[in-house]
Amino acid sequence: VVSSVIESVKNTMKSAIRALLLALALTALQERDATAASLAQDYSVVFHNPDYEYYVEGCGLARLDDASLVAVVPVVPRAEWSRARRVKNSRTHVLRSGDGGKTWHLVAQLPYYSAVPWVHAGTLYLFANKGGTEYRNDDLLLLRSGDGGKTWSEPVTLFSGHFWNCHTGMAVRDHHLYWAVDDLGLGAKRGPRVVAGDLSADPMDPRAWRMSNPVPFPGVPDVLTNPKFAELTSQYLEPNVIELRGQLRVLATVKPNAGHRALVDLE
Repeated sequence: VVSSVIESVKNTMKSAIRALLLALALTALQERDATAASLAQDYSVVFHNPDYEYYVEGCGLARLDDASLVAVVPVVPRAEWSRARRVKNSRTHVLRSGDGGKTWHLVAQLPYYSAVPWVHAGTLYLFANKGGTEYRNDDLLLLRSGDGGKTWSEPVTLFSGHFWNCHTGMAVRDHHLYWAVDDLGLGAKRGPRVVAGDLSADPMDPRAWRMSNPVPFPGVPDVLTNPKFAELTSQYLEPNVIELRGQLRVLATVKPNAGHRALVDLE
């Protein structure tokens, strides 16, 4: 009986000690959270999407010659509703800020799934992709705005196909702009294509542009595969064009089962 009482007292004390330690730990966390300096509190909200069935896709940002900022915010249907809605219900919101990003106001809405702004010779341009039916995205379009994003030209189709990218790195060299898109038409071997535009010509003329051959995804060697994600597919994603020591290169993510990066040289 005595041993049972002693064991019961020990268990009670252990429980009390655990509860006390937990309370002390929670108190310490609360005090730390109350005094810790957050790293990103000086921010402004560019755009808020309240509809759960849609999400903000890859955004873009450009600085105009008058120092104003233009943000491009595509809002598209989530995966559950994508096929049924993406053609008619994808929207790209164009917003401007004249005070260095402190405040933003909506200036235009465009019917595109994805859009990427860039500036040349004081004029704002926009690469755009439509929502597709067979594939998620169709075509690479180009639009131009002469008033900082308030109004836009009719789109011209630079290339027909199934292309997409968000606002990734571009390079300008020798009066040519270089950028890359994912070719979704390759399916499981989805890979990048580089587009090059002659800026000494009219960018709105499709004849000023050319597109490279695709670089299909070769797969990931087993030794580089993360076992945690081995059952998931992998692919190239969101290619960038960079210039490094005079060499143009494509830098792309390999996602998700490897989590690496890939470099492809441009000739």
